[in-house]
Amino acid sequence: MKHHGQPGPIVAILAPEVKQTGKDRLIVAKPVLDLVVEIRENAAPVAMETLEIKGKKGFFSLSLTDKVRPFIRGSRIEARGLTIPEGKFALEVSVADVDGARTVEVFKIEVAG
Repeated sequence: MKHHGQPGPIVAILAPEVKQTGKDRLIVAKPVLDLVVEIRENAAPVAMETLEIKGKKGFFSLSLTDKVRPFIRGSRIEARGLTIPEGKFALEVSVADVDGARTVEVFKIEVAG
């Protein structure tokens, strides 16, 4: 089974809520939030060691992988009370399966107090 036309794992953000706005997936959040992401097997088992998470704004990109790594539980990320700066940016989640098929998903985030 393939999902979203991507050959790799399925990235599902369970919290906060993700809204589909045209072609974008938008997360509207408060500066302190619970982030729950589930990485689901697609064609082959997930290789969580390949997980990369980046925050992007304009030309700037910041790896968030090391900040999230302590919150990985199996194939889930469960970060409670995560503090995120106010503003608009993109969250890029990249992960591969054991066969090397990679999925890259981008979510727009608007954070306001």
